[in-house]
Amino acid sequence: MISLLILLTGSFIKMSGQNLLWTALANPDSLQVNAVGFSSGDQQVLSATNCHPAHIRLWNSSNGNLHWDYEVPNNLMCMMGAGISNDSKYLLAVEEMGNILVFDHSQAMPDSINLINMGTTYAFSMDISNHSQKVVVGGSGGQLQVYRIADGLQIFSISAHTSWVTAVQYSNNSSRIASGGNDNKIKIWDSTGMLIYTLNGHTDDITSLRFSESGDTLWSASRDNTLRMWNMLNGSLIQSLVVSNADIHAMDYHSSKKCLVTVSQDQWIRFIHPETFVRIDSFQQAHQTVPLSVSFSQSGSYLVTGTLNGLVTKYSLLNLTNVNENNLQSSMVHCIPNPSFGQFQISSSIDFKAYIVMDMQGRVIAQNDFPKDGQIDLSQLPKGGYTIKLSDNGGNQYLTKILLQ
Repeated sequence: MISLLILLTGSFIKMSGQNLLWTALANPDSLQVNAVGFSSGDQQVLSATNCHPAHIRLWNSSNGNLHWDYEVPNNLMCMMGAGISNDSKYLLAVEEMGNILVFDHSQAMPDSINLINMGTTYAFSMDISNHSQKVVVGGSGGQLQVYRIADGLQIFSISAHTSWVTAVQYSNNSSRIASGGNDNKIKIWDSTGMLIYTLNGHTDDITSLRFSESGDTLWSASRDNTLRMWNMLNGSLIQSLVVSNADIHAMDYHSSKKCLVTVSQDQWIRFIHPETFVRIDSFQQAHQTVPLSVSFSQSGSYLVTGTLNGLVTKYSLLNLTNVNENNLQSSMVHCIPNPSFGQFQISSSIDFKAYIVMDMQGRVIAQNDFPKDGQIDLSQLPKGGYTIKLSDNGGNQYLTKILLQ
């Protein structure tokens, strides 16, 4: 449990590893915040809320002052997702009845320029491609759709899942799209809508998906309370972690900070190393409310959350990085080859004493003294991802991963 120091002046709360910078009300009726994000350069914070009426707002990132407030017309419903393109030209929001609101974000105050009707009964998720030209949206009837932002032209529409498409994500180079549904499945598509992989394993709705910078890894979060890591070279599951005993509402990833963040029904914000799945830090959402949405800033120095009671909260993460990595140094150990058919060499300058092999659920399935030649044979184990924890004579521990094929 992280110690808290609550200062009685104002609403400032100081916790281990983070600082609350400001809190603002995203909806005058305190309706829940379904999406938050940062603009390019971290100058603005975006929020989008439930209805009636829904509000899309922009905040000055440095001080939390309201910059722009768009009250959604009464013929439209709740905003389920929102984002700003990397070139800062567009602001988009997806509305729950199947409409995409497009705003010109290049001017001082965003101006509404298009309303794209998806032709679905509901819509739940969206993501803008990194080159800022396309948006992928997920809706009811299992529909996964891609549109050209500039003119609203539909590029493709496919039946991706059996019911609702609850999460979508572009890869960094926009060559792949990940979709997740309330059928508990994740599917990987190429840029034309051709199916590459179907990933099975979650037991409840998929809430968030994030690709690694290279696109070789995908992380998924679900209401089954687990965070999972997938190999995009072959579609296999690498690792699974039970994050909490409550729904994971959202997840985000920052590549240069090597950090995943999750927000859950139990009001906790948790930070996890993306390769080792070691917990880095955690703290409780300010003001004792449930966080529903979360986003890292582009720099990785800040975090913003949106809550059940309409709050947008910005935190500083300047003291968060590398918290638990001094005793778990994965970068100093390598398995060669990796993937392996069972036999591999541990490559490191460290004099190890013993090793433990854990499966994707964190269960210890093998342990032994470390062999003098560094050769380990796991060919008796089923195919899949495993974590190897090694210890040296000084009691230090090191983690590495191996994929058996």
